Amino acid sequence: MSHRKRRSRPQPRRTDRPRTLEAAAGALVAAVIATTVKALAALLHLG
Repeated sequence: MSHRKRRSRPQPRRTDRPRTLEAAAGALVAAVIATTVKALAALLHLG
């Protein structure tokens, strides 16, 4: 079903700029979450 939705909505290249910004923001959020999770895990192991 996922491939059908992809064919029904061909996305132009004009949306590359907002996508890159969203991807960068998502990567930053993921990195922050990963670091916080690692920190919490370390604290739990130390505690």
